[in-house]
Amino acid sequence: MILRYVQNRFPGEYQATIGANFLVKVLQIPNPVKKSSTPIKVALQLWDLGGHVRRASMVGRIFYQGVSGVFLVYDVTREDTLYKLPLWVKEYKKYSPNAYSILVGNKIDLTEDRKLSFEDGEKYKQELGASLFFETSAKTGEHVKEAFETFAKFLVERSYKKMEETNT
Repeated sequence: MILRYVQNRFPGEYQATIGANFLVKVLQIPNPVKKSSTPIKVALQLWDLGGHVRRASMVGRIFYQGVSGVFLVYDVTREDTLYKLPLWVKEYKKYSPNAYSILVGNKIDLTEDRKLSFEDGEKYKQELGASLFFETSAKTGEHVKEAFETFAKFLVERSYKKMEETNT
C-alpha cells in the first residue's frame, strides 16, 4: 500500500517486508484553522513493519514511541489477518497511548477469494477502537490515496484541536 501511495507502483510479485521499509510523502491539506487560507504542507513518515505477528512485540518502542497514527491493515481474503490485529494495537498503545488508528481491509480486487465483508471490517473497527475504516486494493490503487490522505487530514485536525485546548 505504501509503494502504491508514494510511488504509484505495485510490485508484480508479493514480497513480505523483512525488517522495516520507510518512505516519505509530502502533501498539502486544507488548513484546519483557517478554511480559506493557504493549504498546509504535511510530511508523512510511513513505516511498513510487516505483518508477522511475532514482530508486533519485537519492534516495540523503537517504532511506536511518539507516533500520531497507525494503519492496521488486514487481507480481506484471510480472516486470521484481521483477528491478529488486537496484538498490534496492544503493542503500539504501550508506547503511544494517544495514537489514532485507521483500519484498512486490503486486496478488495480479489473478489473471488474474499472471506471478510465490508461489514466485518466496520464491526471490527469498533472493537479495535479505530477512528476510520477503508477498504483498498494496493494492486489497482482503489481507495489507497483516499485512505492515506483522509487519515492525514484527520490527524492534523486532531493535532490542531489539541493545541487549541492546551492554549485555552
